[in-house]
Amino acid sequence: MSFAHPTNGNDREDNNIMRITVPLDDDLLREAQWLTGLTDLNDLIEAGLQALIARERARRLEEQQAISVELQPGGQGPDQLPRLRQPPKKRV
Repeated sequence: MSFAHPTNGNDREDNNIMRITVPLDDDLLREAQWLTGLTDLNDLIEAGLQALIARERARRLEEQQAISVELQPGGQGPDQLPRLRQPPKKRV
């Protein structure tokens, strides 16, 4: 994969564009286009990157939550935390 400097912004509305040359599997591209309905390769690759980022953010958030649960007293989550007070007893 080769990386280039961002373009001067004439290609799109913003200046955050980078031109790269990447060899891609034709079958993979066709399947992605068929599944998403996106025919423009720029849109397809951008959507793929956004989906990858969203998946990785969700995975990392899940990992952080699992670590947080492990660090809590009892290590098994909120149901295993020691109670500071007992619930009130029912009066008969």
